[in-house]
Amino acid sequence: MKGRAVRGAVMALVFLVGGCFQYTPLESVSQVRDGMLVRAHLSEPRELEVGDLIFPRVVMAEGDILRAENDSLVIGVGGVLQEAGTRRTTPRLLLGFDHRQIQRVEQKTMNLGRTALVVGGIGAVAVLVGTKLFGGTSSDGGQNPNPDPDPLGFRGAGIRIFGIPLGF
Repeated sequence: MKGRAVRGAVMALVFLVGGCFQYTPLESVSQVRDGMLVRAHLSEPRELEVGDLIFPRVVMAEGDILRAENDSLVIGVGGVLQEAGTRRTTPRLLLGFDHRQIQRVEQKTMNLGRTALVVGGIGAVAVLVGTKLFGGTSSDGGQNPNPDPDPLGFRGAGIRIFGIPLGF
């Protein structure tokens, strides 16, 4: 049960953090620089062949720019979009494109608004969970005259560890 909860929390975190990114259009292919993470939308569908795998009618390649030159790009491609709308993850491909083969390019960037919302949401959840686990906060500097002797609710639960009852 604990493993499922941890797995669910990790998946939620990945989903939330993934929402922090967006693709921003660049004005021209000449703005692309080495190391950028990009989506390159092709001028015409292209067939990609990787060993025994064939990806027909590819219209978009997604990856990082390994080399940007005046008239060409080399992209380390990790995913493609086919004309029919099918997204495919590919084995790491190194593809060269002439600038004329690329209709437009989008750069992967961080969306500051979404990131702020995610960080704020995670902080709010952490405060709520912490308050539940540790019984809230005290405004009297920790001198609470009536502390709850059973903050986790063991009283009357009949719980025993090594034969020793937990409860009052």
